[in-house]
Amino acid sequence: MDDPARLEPQASNLNRTMFDQADKLRQLVRETTKGQPILKPGVPLVAISGAQRGVGTSTVAIHLAHELAQLGKRVVLVDANILAPRLAGKLDISCYSGLADVLNGRRSVPEVLEQTGDGIQLLPGVDLMSNESGLNTQAVGRLVAELRSLQNNTDLVLIDAGAAMNPWIERLWTSAMQVFLVTTPEPSTVLESYATVKLAPWVEIDGRLRLVVNRCNEVDLGIRASDGFTSTCRRFLGMKLLGEAAVLAFDSQLPSGTRTLSHRSPFRRSLRLLAADLLSQSYTLQGSKCPAKNVPTTPDAQMASLVDSSPQTAHSLL
Repeated sequence: MDDPARLEPQASNLNRTMFDQADKLRQLVRETTKGQPILKPGVPLVAISGAQRGVGTSTVAIHLAHELAQLGKRVVLVDANILAPRLAGKLDISCYSGLADVLNGRRSVPEVLEQTGDGIQLLPGVDLMSNESGLNTQAVGRLVAELRSLQNNTDLVLIDAGAAMNPWIERLWTSAMQVFLVTTPEPSTVLESYATVKLAPWVEIDGRLRLVVNRCNEVDLGIRASDGFTSTCRRFLGMKLLGEAAVLAFDSQLPSGTRTLSHRSPFRRSLRLLAADLLSQSYTLQGSKCPAKNVPTTPDAQMASLVDSSPQTAHSLL
């Protein structure tokens, strides 16, 4: 029978070895997530952005949040459009605090969340261009960390990031699990979307960006826009998109500011599919693909070709 006095040092050494291994593992995880914000634990963030104003980014964000809530998910909707915050107005909510208070450290995210009455909480936005003091790296990092820490009462955070590309939107993109880039089928808008991706840290969002083609009267137009955009990103940036594009049907109710859409609404049906895709990680686009043809060999030549093309020719490329 082994002497307990001899076994005690062995057990102590074993415990010390296990502690050292666990400490090294924790350090490895910290070092890995430090450079990769998406790997950090917490609530998944989805950034919704547009290359330019007027493509329907805020509308997509609001109605996508609604569809996710209908599927039983607890959603926080963040108005991070610092140039033109409009979500509170669209949702008929009066706000006395919001994003600026969080960035300035005066209040925390849970303290400024507003209930919309639809199972959605809103973090109201504010025009911060007149007060850029809150846009420093530390403040943005604190905002992202607080959003991720909402896992006790939130399943998903949707961020309306606004339009174009700047350091603020860049940080939101790189912090998000997925980025939805909203465009329309018009060739000029699709080209602007590509230009936005070129300005973004596209290496960091490789495989995490999904195109959302809004206001499509015909599905084929959305598919062609998607094919051209995907081909261009792959050819000239070596960038892979996150599955197929989401094609959202045009709905005549939306320009009137209708908040609750009919179940028969083509836009709502399209968005319901996008919500299901987001939750299931299944990215399937209905319909056949229309490959891009005769794409010029350089980005500049391609852009010139698209600008000079007739609508029919342009849609054959995009």
